[in-house]
Amino acid sequence: PEDKPVDARMEKLLELMDGLTEEQRNLIYDHLGARKQFTQIAAEETERKGKPVSRQAISNRWDRILAKLCKGFGVPKPVRRKDKEDEE
Repeated sequence: PEDKPVDARMEKLLELMDGLTEEQRNLIYDHLGARKQFTQIAAEETERKGKPVSRQAISNRWDRILAKLCKGFGVPKPVRRKDKEDEE
């Protein structure tokens, strides 16, 4: 409903998402909205573009998106388990 107030964090998120590329926004929608795994997204993108796109490329893109959104919110980017193991 239009009369329901919008959460300030949601407004900020939508503002930050406007600063992303269309490809980055599509990745967010595919992964979080459609609940697709990176391997599935990579396979679909490979088919669409006609050249190989790896799961790692999708993962790297995801990390850049997270870093940009976290910076916009002024919070540290979460550390992945693999990254934690590398620090030890």
